[in-house]
Amino acid sequence: NDISNILEDSKGNFWFGSNETRVPTKENPYHYVSSNNGGLCRYNGKTFTQFPEINGLIAKDIGPIYEDQYGYIWIASKHNGVYRYDGKKFTNYMEQDGIAPFNCVQSILEKTKGNLWIGFSGGLFRLEGETLTNITKDGPWK
Repeated sequence: NDISNILEDSKGNFWFGSNETRVPTKENPYHYVSSNNGGLCRYNGKTFTQFPEINGLIAKDIGPIYEDQYGYIWIASKHNGVYRYDGKKFTNYMEQDGIAPFNCVQSILEKTKGNLWIGFSGGLFRLEGETLTNITKDGPWK
């Protein structure tokens, strides 16, 4: 119940990203535990869908949600990199793909050529096709 991001995609679906919340225990109202809910949710006008089978999209902190010019939905996870949803499956980009070791996505922006600029807690990356490039103060700046 801690909605941090909302996107209406080109098909009219609403995407909601929420943060994991903490709730008091019944035994001690001053002791908090994880609610184990939240994450990514899609509303198609009739039903809500969560994605519990996708590590990083359930009971985790969801950052920005973005739709690119090709209709892919990009979901930033604050601890599991960034996900691309093509309408059928999720593809995860994280540390093993060359992303900063913290995997905390804070911003996403698409350049006119279709390249995505992704801001991580550990730096700036550009995604061209399937290739992630770390952008430093020295470049590369295409």
